Amino acid sequence: MRVRILFLCLGLILGAEGCAKVKAAVCADMVPAPKPGAGPAGKAAGVGGAPAGSDEANPESGDNPTLTSEAHPSGPAQEQFALPFAWEKSPNEPLSKTRAYLREMARDNAAYMRRGPAAFKPFENAETPRATILSCADSRVQPDAWDASPENDSFTVRNLGNQVGPGMGAIQYGVDTLNTPLLVILGHTGCTAIKTALTGTAKLSEPIRRELASLKVAKKKPKKLDDKFLAQAAVDNVNDQVERALGQFAGRVNSGQLTIIGAVYDFRNDLGSGHGKMSIVNVNGITEAARLKAFHEAVLAGASLEAGGKKPVMDPFERLSQVFAEHMRVEESDNQDDDEEEAAPAPPSAAPPSAAPPSAVPPSAAVPIQPPTPTAAAKREATAAPRGEPAPGAIKASAAKPHH
Repeated sequence: MRVRILFLCLGLILGAEGCAKVKAAVCADMVPAPKPGAGPAGKAAGVGGAPAGSDEANPESGDNPTLTSEAHPSGPAQEQFALPFAWEKSPNEPLSKTRAYLREMARDNAAYMRRGPAAFKPFENAETPRATILSCADSRVQPDAWDASPENDSFTVRNLGNQVGPGMGAIQYGVDTLNTPLLVILGHTGCTAIKTALTGTAKLSEPIRRELASLKVAKKKPKKLDDKFLAQAAVDNVNDQVERALGQFAGRVNSGQLTIIGAVYDFRNDLGSGHGKMSIVNVNGITEAARLKAFHEAVLAGASLEAGGKKPVMDPFERLSQVFAEHMRVEESDNQDDDEEEAAPAPPSAAPPSAAPPSAVPPSAAVPIQPPTPTAAAKREATAAPRGEPAPGAIKASAAKPHH
């Protein structure tokens, strides 16, 4: 009897130990709840195991953020990563932010899909953008600030500090392969990449240092990097990047196939033109204020930018046609005066007639690329046309269709 009881107790002990091993094996396959500061999930919460929700784990909580870097060790060992679930205790924890973003992404995508198949038909099988846009990767710089419908319209390239060098492959694809007639290099105020390049990159990872290495924004920097200096640095960087782009695409620019625009998106109003204003600061390397103003007026061509403005909106093609017709009338008038002077007999003592004066061009027509010289027939037709009518061959406002 005692022997049976002894064997029974031994069996219970062995059975309990076996159950414990099975439980441990099963639990090892289950996803553990992440704890801030411990294991791979803890590292995701902040640099060096900083607790989630702290200032160190959330660098965006500072007033003047700069780029930070975190070591990402790699090696032959294959680490097992947990599938993230929502065990978060605070909305500032990484998993909480991730779930909120994914939830909103799914909601916004569902709303976007409600536009229906017809909205995607025009570009299902062909990519035909009108502009290549080089902008900074800053999350505060988004295409809807300058293009309400960027699909198949803006071929966008983004990197740290809107640099031509790191983005050259994609830029060449947009300009040379997709044949976009416009390259816009868009900087912005409050650029963290520029500030980081000015304050030093020694503590950053090697890939980030390499991307910021070619960012030359100021020869002399003040003791204090105030908003005014950083805004001017953003403009200087745009001008530098335009110069680099001109070196690459000079042939296209000289032939009129490409226009390179440098602009600054000012969501901070550091330039004083209004929050969110996008200002053109460079056109094909030209930065003089008077010439930029003439270019700006010629491009807008009388279009009203005021929401609900009382002034009628004139189509840009119609306005450019008026400018061209006015130019033709002035040139025809000058040529007729020259013909009359040549036909009149000159007195014996009079000197030979001087060369004809250059044609007068109205200020509104002062654009970098002048229109081709028209034929004599075109001049006569332009002269006979009533004032305000488009010149022969010009695109009428009614025939000008929008891109979309």
